[in-house]
Amino acid sequence: MGKKGLINSVQRGDGTNKRYTLKSIIAIIFIKTQLDEGYTLAKAAEEVQQYLKNSDALELLVSTRLQSISADGDATVFDFGPIDNLPNKKLFATVLKQDVKLSVEEYN
Repeated sequence: MGKKGLINSVQRGDGTNKRYTLKSIIAIIFIKTQLDEGYTLAKAAEEVQQYLKNSDALELLVSTRLQSISADGDATVFDFGPIDNLPNKKLFATVLKQDVKLSVEEYN
């Protein structure tokens, strides 16, 4: 896996145990699960690359657009802020149990 560049240890120094980032540990678990399900290593590597790409995109979305998270009774409300092509409108996602609703609200 290291030869394909998917799993890299954090350089610590000679004679020390290898350390891995959380992202590498997730990739290891993902690949192991795929192999256990009968995927070839090549297919598992392809799948983990797409998974990590999607994970990076989600991290970017959350880190750049998520403005706040609040509680509204039993629901959790995610404020994604202003909508680029709709002036004075904000995007919200409300999660209640297993249900997600998106809404657009005006703001000043």
